[in-house]
Amino acid sequence: MTKPRLTPIFITLVVGLLISIPATFYYLFIENGGGMALAGVLAGIFSVITFVILILERVIISYISVSQKKLWIIEAVIIIVFLFAYSFRQPTYYFKVNDNIEWFGILYGEQKVDRKAKYSFPNNKVLTIQNNEILFINQQEIGDKSIDIKSSGAKWKGYQSVTKEFDVNGKEVSCILYSPYGHSLSDTELLKVENILRGKVK
Repeated sequence: MTKPRLTPIFITLVVGLLISIPATFYYLFIENGGGMALAGVLAGIFSVITFVILILERVIISYISVSQKKLWIIEAVIIIVFLFAYSFRQPTYYFKVNDNIEWFGILYGEQKVDRKAKYSFPNNKVLTIQNNEILFINQQEIGDKSIDIKSSGAKWKGYQSVTKEFDVNGKEVSCILYSPYGHSLSDTELLKVENILRGKVK
């Protein structure tokens, strides 16, 4: 057996554990309302898997008699290959929100996109959402991307969506409304949505 050595994979896994372990306890025992407990469970699963991989990595390199330089090259290549493979997963179209956002709506169709989304590594797109707004999204803008919400706070870690039909200017309009988990739009908020749509749908 060789002495324990510092390696790229070891550093990466330790950083992952330093983030995921506190997140597990925070979302399971402190901020566990709505869908937050599920986030804690997922963080816990990630922590366990990361810890197991860390132990395996330590055991494997303890039996490898190569120089530190070669070991760093080998593990760096493994990380690069992993990142390259990760880049080929299904891309995601993110709606970026913060805790000031109460709700927002998306209207899919052939209309011109209200606001362009920004590119995010490896091949995702991120659209920043403003409070209580309805956005037109051209279906071609989404393509084959899956839809998800990226939150900068705890409020939107769990969220819900509902499709509502509105009679707007003599047309049946279908709008997807997003809100934090546990918050259903009131009649007043739905009326506001309808008024916004009247100004958008021609």
